[in-house]
Amino acid sequence: MRQIILHRSWVVVLVFSLSLISSAQNTPDIRPLQQGKPVERQLAGGETDVYSIQMSTGQFLSVIVDQRGIDVAVTLFGPDGKQIEAIDSPTGTTGPEPVSVLAKASGLYRIEVRSPDKQAHAGRYEVRIEALRDATPEDKKFSRIKDLAVALANVKTEDEGVAALAKESELITVDLANALNVLGWTQNSQQAKITYLLELKIAEQVGYRKGISKSLNNLAVASNGVGDLKQA
Repeated sequence: MRQIILHRSWVVVLVFSLSLISSAQNTPDIRPLQQGKPVERQLAGGETDVYSIQMSTGQFLSVIVDQRGIDVAVTLFGPDGKQIEAIDSPTGTTGPEPVSVLAKASGLYRIEVRSPDKQAHAGRYEVRIEALRDATPEDKKFSRIKDLAVALANVKTEDEGVAALAKESELITVDLANALNVLGWTQNSQQAKITYLLELKIAEQVGYRKGISKSLNNLAVASNGVGDLKQA
């Protein structure tokens, strides 16, 4: 009986060990990203690369991921592991995917560069730190704009969004319109329509012609689409 118990124990240990090995194999290596040292890598469909950046409270970080033949989604996490920002612009396989943050806590911030299309052919991308500095007044305002954009993208009605804008009139800028444009592409069609209506109001108020054109075009797509706007 003792031999049987021991045998079962070894089986449990073996299965647990194999599980740890499999988990380790599926966890991407975390590479430190340094200012002034851009990294260019190849990425295949479904793969993920992870980078870490040490930040102190009050610092501002801006990172650009330049797509060079593969569409990537970029996600930024704080030291507590919580998601701060996720970007997957409708730029296809070329062009920049920017993320930024005003650090509210010191520690390691993590950036994931992921290919959402598992069937995508391998391509290349470059990731670089565009800015890492003590936050300037402009950085702090930009951070407030991004926070407002997220809040506006989650309102239930257009009127609720208009009321929120009335309280933050100094943040009604081209940057706010552009932020809403990007967020709309992550939403289902019904929510995206509210986001793009608010983007249109902002673009009209500041005289941003390109923003007016983009929001009208996206509203047309959202009105005809079902589910995820990016697939419409």
